[in-house]
Amino acid sequence: MKKVLLSIVLLLIGCANICGCRNEDVNTIPALEEVIRMSDEEATDCLAGYSREELAAAWGEPDPWPFGVVGDWWHYGNNGGYVEILYGLDTGGDFDINEIGDYQSVVHSVSIRPDVYTTGLTASDRMVDEFLEQLGEYDTGYADDVCYNVSSQTELLWYGFEVFKFEKSADAFLLYDGEIYELKSGIGFEGITSFALADLNQDGSIELYYTVVAGSGNPYGEVGYFDTAVKENIIFDTVFHFPVCMLAMQGEQDGIGIYEGSFDRISSVEMSLTDYGAKLARIRYSGDEIVLEEETEVQE
Repeated sequence: MKKVLLSIVLLLIGCANICGCRNEDVNTIPALEEVIRMSDEEATDCLAGYSREELAAAWGEPDPWPFGVVGDWWHYGNNGGYVEILYGLDTGGDFDINEIGDYQSVVHSVSIRPDVYTTGLTASDRMVDEFLEQLGEYDTGYADDVCYNVSSQTELLWYGFEVFKFEKSADAFLLYDGEIYELKSGIGFEGITSFALADLNQDGSIELYYTVVAGSGNPYGEVGYFDTAVKENIIFDTVFHFPVCMLAMQGEQDGIGIYEGSFDRISSVEMSLTDYGAKLARIRYSGDEIVLEEETEVQE
C-alpha cells in the first residue's frame, strides 16, 4: 500500500525540481507580466518547485481561490484574466509516508486563463431540478418545454454563474449568489447564443456578457451583460438586423470585439462558435460606463 501511495505522490510532483528558472532567490521568479505570455507548459516548467510563500513574496498575496486549499490564482490585466496555480507535494528526498507534516506544498501545474473568456452553450441537467424548484410556477407558453443548464461545462462556473435556458421558448435565467435573474430571451428565435466573461470597468467584479438572437420571422441580434457588482442585467441599445444576427465575441486589448459569427448548432441549448466574420462593434469601458460602439465609431 505504501508503494502505491508513494507512486501517487511522485506522480503529483512530476518535474517539481526540474525547472529552467528555479532558484532559491525569489527575485528570479518571473514577473506575472512575463508568465502570462508563456504557454501553460512553459509556465509549469518554470515555476515547478516553488512554494506558495515564494510566489506570494514575488507577486503579492493571491486572490481568494474558491476550490479549497490546493490552489491559488493571481489576477492580471484589466479584464479579469488570471494565473491559476495548483500545488503538489515536494518530499525533499527521503521521507516517511506516515510523516505527512514533512511534505512541502509546491507548484504542480500552471494555467494561464485569458483576460476575456468566451464560450458557447453546452446543455446538461446540472442543478436543473433545484433551479426549477426555486423558480416556482412558470409557464413558457410551450408544451413540454425542457429546461437545461447551458453553462455547466464552461468557465462560467468558476465565477459562480449558472445559466438555465428553456429549449423551445429560449427563455433564459441566471442563478447567481443564490438569486434568480431573468436574462434577455429570444422571443420566437434562438435566444442567448454565447457568453463572455470580463471585468471591463475594473471594479473587481466580473461581468457576464452574452449575445442574443431575437425576433419572430425577422431575426435580429443584441448584446447584454449582467453586472455582478450591482446585480443588474443590462441590454445595449444597438440592434444588429438580419442577415447579421448571429454574433460572436472575442477578447481584445481594449475590451470585447463583436463580430458576425458562424455557429455549429445542435439545438437552441447546444451550440458553439466555428468562425468569425466581419467586425461589427466593440464593448469597452469609456467615460465611467461600459459602452458598445459600432464599428463606424470605433477608433482603432
